[in-house]
Amino acid sequence: TEFLVYVADTVDTVEASSDESGVSRALADLGYLRTKTFHSRVNHGRHLAIGAMSALLTTDPGAAQLDFKNVIGCEVDGFTTDEINRLVGNDTAPDDSKRSTVYVEGKGDGTNTGTAVLVGGLVAGGEWIDIVIGLDWVRSDLQTAAFEMQLNTPRTPFTRAGIQAFADLVESRLRTASRAPYNILDEESVVVTPKAFEATTASERQTRRYNGVKW
Repeated sequence: TEFLVYVADTVDTVEASSDESGVSRALADLGYLRTKTFHSRVNHGRHLAIGAMSALLTTDPGAAQLDFKNVIGCEVDGFTTDEINRLVGNDTAPDDSKRSTVYVEGKGDGTNTGTAVLVGGLVAGGEWIDIVIGLDWVRSDLQTAAFEMQLNTPRTPFTRAGIQAFADLVESRLRTASRAPYNILDEESVVVTPKAFEATTASERQTRRYNGVKW
């Protein structure tokens, strides 16, 4: 399975100092769902973005997030609270930002103080990057399962029973995506609704092109 994600390290000082300027602002305004920016003043040439993405791309889809991860070989930035809010938003409004990711010392009390962590996991389009990767995997998994069903079944008839077989397959794969290690969906929210045989057209039945399973 291939996932197409564009990640970029940004080092321009306006990223942290200006609300309206910088690469991250431009990409956020464009709303790209598979584009992720990382900003640092001190890690130029250390490839913060690549190190950060290793937390996502070396695990099962949906099993990891960017926030709270440590990146070996990179240094933390000393951003102010205002700069962090500008780059990644605050705890209650992360979308109200440039949707970038930074590497800073944790704000926790006690032993957590000073722990180096990534903060900010939204792509430019405002969705969490682990969700984007997870949903891409779900779609790919459904396509693969449907193909294998056709490959391994002598015939899937265009009947009520055949339609229900496809619906059952989709529900089974969605429930798999809802459980560990993926945890992409909430299993209690999974609802699969196949288009009834009576609602299909004569052309669909003649060409055996059924695309009526919604979830």
